[in-house]
Amino acid sequence: LDLILAGETDVYHVDSPDLDEETRSYMEAYGCKSAMEIPLKIRGRVNAYAELWESRYRREFTADEIALCEAIAQQAAIALENARLYEQAQEELAYRKQAEEQLRHDVFHDALTNLPNRALFADRLERAILRNKRNVEDKFAVIFLDLDHFKVVNDSLGHQVGDELLVEIAHRLTQTIRDVDTVARLGGDEFAILIEDVSDTNALMCLGKRINQKLMAPFNLNGHEVITTASMGIVVCSDSYNQPEEYLRDADLAMYHAKSLGKARYEVFSSSLRQKAMTRLTMEVDLRQAIENQEFCLHYQPITSFGEGKVIGFEALLRWQHPRLGLIPPAKFIPLAEETGLIISIGYWVLREVCIQLKQWQLHYPSNPPLSVSVNFSGIELLQPDFRDKVENILLMTGCPGEWLSFEVTERAVINDAESVGSTLSQLKELGISVHMDDFGIGYSSLSYLRNLPMDVIKIDRTFIQMMDTETENPGLVRSIIYMA
Repeated sequence: LDLILAGETDVYHVDSPDLDEETRSYMEAYGCKSAMEIPLKIRGRVNAYAELWESRYRREFTADEIALCEAIAQQAAIALENARLYEQAQEELAYRKQAEEQLRHDVFHDALTNLPNRALFADRLERAILRNKRNVEDKFAVIFLDLDHFKVVNDSLGHQVGDELLVEIAHRLTQTIRDVDTVARLGGDEFAILIEDVSDTNALMCLGKRINQKLMAPFNLNGHEVITTASMGIVVCSDSYNQPEEYLRDADLAMYHAKSLGKARYEVFSSSLRQKAMTRLTMEVDLRQAIENQEFCLHYQPITSFGEGKVIGFEALLRWQHPRLGLIPPAKFIPLAEETGLIISIGYWVLREVCIQLKQWQLHYPSNPPLSVSVNFSGIELLQPDFRDKVENILLMTGCPGEWLSFEVTERAVINDAESVGSTLSQLKELGISVHMDDFGIGYSSLSYLRNLPMDVIKIDRTFIQMMDTETENPGLVRSIIYMA
């Protein structure tokens, strides 16, 4: 053994007097008379050894025989090393291939849901477009799906539960479609579905209903029962499309149209939706420029006291003098201004103009008590953290007392966050500003929150006033509201 470990060939016989008993017993058991052990050296180290036995008689190996066996052993060592290197190379190749496949999978799949991602969906959609170009009978459709009120789940139950919901949504969507179809997560709570071999639009509508029915079943997530719905936009293949993003764009438009109609439903895309989107985009750009170009103006509607028979104040009504479209009423642009946040800067401009106008009126037409002006504000403005400070700064800059102003808010502006809005209204009253509830009677008209708000005036909605002479119930309703106030 010492010779082998030293890298030298060893020859021994069963009848050698210096042979250890263990080796002798081993040789006798197998009928070995003489043996030669040759080390197999790989990179100068002994990794194995080969044995040559003579079973017929005691044999003295010649130097040439030993040299030949050593040469054969060296070739065997090289072969063993090559085999090891080959096996190692195969393992590394398999690992690399697996890593490449995993990387390729990760590149084209969503990490959370394991669904195809936007890139893979676009690739499959592009292939479907090419097939349809070659054969118009090979039809397909795209469904853009967005969960309704997903933010509520995230904000109330946490992002972990939100992620669990997305995983379960992915699972249910996969169960709802066929194997030939593709469902992908585009990001957030947005999913897209590619429907192959579409027969007709009715089949797509049935699928839209089936998807929402599947999603409406309660989810049990970490001990919480969650119920959700989805808004969907559907686009059927057409030769007017050439790129995947065009399908996703219009399916997205149809989805938002479904949301605007009440959520938990689907809408099929039509060209009128794109026209509306372009019109909205143009109006948003024009609205931003209107602020810079000072295209807004104020009309003042008199407020008359029937008891005194005279004008006691005005309500400021905002109008947009569009350079191309002419005078635009607020109902046409205020919702867009609120959605884009532009209403905040517009509101401050209105307040500043009203304060300046009041100072001029009081200077040229002094009255006691002074005239007051009512200004409308939205819930978005009232929820700005610095709203009270901005109002106070405008009052100081213009020299207009708060007592000359009334701020009008609608029920809708209050009901969404009555506590925060109520706090802001109380701060405004500290500045001397009067607070009015506008359009009372057409919303929730909840006395439970109304009694907790610092309201000075309730304005009955015009629908009750206009029909007082034609309907028998309206006078009683109006009288009840007045008594309540």
